[in-house]
Amino acid sequence: MNKIKINENGIIDLHTHSTLSDGRLSFKELIMSAKKNCYSAIGLTDHVYYYNYKEISQKIIEFVHENQNKYNDIVLIPGVEITFATPKQIETITKYVRSIGTKLILVHGEASFEETPAGTNDAAIDSCVDVLAHPSYITDEQAKRAFKNNVSFELSARSCYCYANPQIVETALKHGANIIINSDGHFEDTLLTKEKVLDTAQNASLTNEQFACLKTNTINLVERLLSR
Repeated sequence: MNKIKINENGIIDLHTHSTLSDGRLSFKELIMSAKKNCYSAIGLTDHVYYYNYKEISQKIIEFVHENQNKYNDIVLIPGVEITFATPKQIETITKYVRSIGTKLILVHGEASFEETPAGTNDAAIDSCVDVLAHPSYITDEQAKRAFKNNVSFELSARSCYCYANPQIVETALKHGANIIINSDGHFEDTLLTKEKVLDTAQNASLTNEQFACLKTNTINLVERLLSR
């Protein structure tokens, strides 16, 4: 696979879903929609559960390996979103999918209106995953450990999850933890646009300086993921 340079002016979205889980678009349709929205990198992060994580993670890796050179203007990052797993299962799944070449690992965080297993946020941080997605409100201690373990907190652009974004910003940045903006996109209209990125940043009470740092840190994160 040829090395592809990331377009720093494009959108980076590390949380999307295809028909491999609960998305409405195939991988190819998802990528074409992302390209229309000026994406420069996209994480293919379908849900994985304890009963299917081996099969799904392998399919995503195979797709990226076979297709990246067909899309030289957008970086495809093979990932997973570990969903509704117990804390012990999170550690097991993380070790396995990393061992087979998965570049990006998200954990479906403890949104307040979902029956996510208690301790999910802590287990994700302690397992050193890459992104804790829509974690709801986070604690100072979690932010400290996330900084130490190089775990990023997601600021979700989805209306059902963004209620906690201002608190995540305040707590994460106080302790040096990284934050990124993702779509959690399941179909074309839910993917990021430049306007949606700005709206998410503003609604999360990010200053211009903090937003600039977020963009730089997101690029650095992608480069680190690709170097694995």
